[in-house]
Amino acid sequence: MLDRTTPPTISRFGHLTLPRPTLSTLSNNIPLSVIGNGADEICRLSLIWERGGAEAMTMHHGAITALMMREGAGSHTATEVADTLEFNGAQLRIDVGAHTSRLELTATNSRMPHVLPVIADIITAPQFPAHELGVVLENRARALEIERHKVGYHSRHAINAMMMGDSHPLAIEATPDAIRALARQEIVDTWRTLFNSVSPSVFLAGHVTPAITEAVDHTIGAMKVSAGEGCQNIIPFTPEDPGTKVIERHGSLQSAVRIALPAIPREHPDYIPLRILVTALGGYFGSRLMLNIREDKGYTYGIQSSLLGYREGSMTMIGSECDNKYTNALIDETLGELDRMSSGDFTDTEIERVRSYVMSQLAAVSDTPFSICSYYENILLANVPADYHEQQQQALQAINPDSLARLAADYLRPSDARIAIAGDMKTQK
Repeated sequence: MLDRTTPPTISRFGHLTLPRPTLSTLSNNIPLSVIGNGADEICRLSLIWERGGAEAMTMHHGAITALMMREGAGSHTATEVADTLEFNGAQLRIDVGAHTSRLELTATNSRMPHVLPVIADIITAPQFPAHELGVVLENRARALEIERHKVGYHSRHAINAMMMGDSHPLAIEATPDAIRALARQEIVDTWRTLFNSVSPSVFLAGHVTPAITEAVDHTIGAMKVSAGEGCQNIIPFTPEDPGTKVIERHGSLQSAVRIALPAIPREHPDYIPLRILVTALGGYFGSRLMLNIREDKGYTYGIQSSLLGYREGSMTMIGSECDNKYTNALIDETLGELDRMSSGDFTDTEIERVRSYVMSQLAAVSDTPFSICSYYENILLANVPADYHEQQQQALQAINPDSLARLAADYLRPSDARIAIAGDMKTQK
């Protein structure tokens, strides 16, 4: 018989330890990290180059180059590349971030050797055919035209300019006309900058067998790679003075609100405790902003906060969308929560709740070989210390009402807020 009257015992997480990757090098001296304890016969191969959109001409140059690399490579047409991936049940993703570019291939062990030669061609010899480029540019431009009708796009663009600087490479937004005007040679030059001028780091996760490692070495390890070192374009942010920017969007039914505050760099000793505080503010469903503004006041379906640690600078970002008439009330309540945090009104229940949530997120890292490998990839992608997982556990055990109140008073002052609002001002109270 099931006992439906006695709740199960809840226990705290113990100390979490992540398996370490096996380190080696491929035949061309590319470093290889392997997490090979998977039970299912499937593997994921990731390559990471330490150059991204900030090192390209613009961020949209990098994004379009990533889309175009699979549109024909080596002796394979775009259709043949797509057919090879589909026939072998493989998934391919190519992403370009601010300062890193990443290629990810997932396939079963039996099909991985059949796909890897095409992947090597995609990396080293993309064709960038004119017809496919025209289609990609037009699709991208039309998607942006649709996106520019959304209030969230305009508030995000405005807050980035306020926090980073109008002319910062990470704040400049493409226009549909600028995308349509891109020339093939610009995409070729971007590919050379991002994927052909520095050597990548390689990560392999899943049910990794000697045959899989040999196939990777036979293809990826046979690529000619540049011996050059990554020269990253790090330009510090230049935030505007605190204030509010309003973007009028006549006829919109909702307003999008972004509130941002400058934060400390990742290497600062308060960075991880501040990340926990920002999680308590609006980083999960039981956070203060969700309980107050969504559950109690009913102003919005969702509101989130996050700590964004760029290499150029860091910021705390709060974002939400709501009915136009609730816009100012939502902002007032959000700034009020920042004030209340600095007063130290944290209960033991709240602290235990956020501690359990963050620990559950850390525990989820060790769920699968893929998630473990993603953690080690993020060390490279986010430029964090190798013991970041351990540092977060230590910080969680040390938090208390006094320490959180000090962090809020130091780093979450309402007077430091930059606010961007996009919506129909006539219908706002």
